[in-house]
Amino acid sequence: MEDNFFQGTEVVYNDSTTKKFGFSSALKKSIVTNSPSGQSPWFVITSGSDGALAAYETELIILKVGAITGFMAGATGGGRVTHFPYRQITTIEYNSGFLFGVLEVLTASYSGATNKDFWNIAPSNKGQTDPRQQNNTLPLDKSTFKQITPQLNRIRELIEKTHRGNSAVPTGGLSEELEKLSELHKKGILSDDEFSQAKKRLIG
Repeated sequence: MEDNFFQGTEVVYNDSTTKKFGFSSALKKSIVTNSPSGQSPWFVITSGSDGALAAYETELIILKVGAITGFMAGATGGGRVTHFPYRQITTIEYNSGFLFGVLEVLTASYSGATNKDFWNIAPSNKGQTDPRQQNNTLPLDKSTFKQITPQLNRIRELIEKTHRGNSAVPTGGLSEELEKLSELHKKGILSDDEFSQAKKRLIG
């Protein structure tokens, strides 16, 4: 069933090991389980033990599941799955060093202010710089990033299209967005500082 589910999906692998063995059964199962309305993703990029990104017509999902990936993400024995509806995404950013970089999905809750790289990792992600432990980031090498430029451009188009279609205040408006932020804060996904900044951005 899972293999049929991905029949029309374009898959890009960020590393040779993942390309050789395909993506893990844990990742496949998680994508199937978390797909919006049971629809198949049109695009998946998997970065091995660093996680994966699945793109749909209405949203992106970043998945950090499986034994090794969950451990690297700071969720030993579990994992992280984060949905990003296009209407909530402000932009997609790629920050790179000499060979490697990090793809970031930015929203009101996730800003790009903090540098996220592999050379400034604090214990238990204290400084929130380890991209493996961030819900909105996917480590990618530069050559893979160049390879997926057409897919990222399509994602940007879908984001723009959604924003144009939702120029009016969405149902629930400001209070609904503040409630979502508050939930993220209560669950510990947003720090006090991140919650405060995101709230300021929403209120304007």
